Amino acid sequence: MSACDASMARAAQLAALRADWNRRVADRRADSASRKLVAALIATSVVTINQVKRLLGVSFPAANNAVADLVSLGVLTGTARQRNRIFVAREAIAVLDQAPEQYRRPSLTL
Repeated sequence: MSACDASMARAAQLAALRADWNRRVADRRADSASRKLVAALIATSVVTINQVKRLLGVSFPAANNAVADLVSLGVLTGTARQRNRIFVAREAIAVLDQAPEQYRRPSLTL
């Protein structure tokens, strides 16, 4: 498989993943922070609450609620830390980790 073919396959997997995430939040309001965050997670798969706050232009409580919502839906996974927690879209990371060996970065472990 050429690098171009592999990239196209990975893009298709990411698009399918985003569609799955959109289905998970389909019952949320169209303008909800949870839905907005889903739209941003493919490009930004590792976030903190403060990053979400800045990314979406929402208050800290709204960012915290959106992250908690996506954790409850299995879209994000949080670290065990109590302060400055990091949240990871592991499904997106798994797709991105399928890169050909010459392009692969060290695996993310939390």
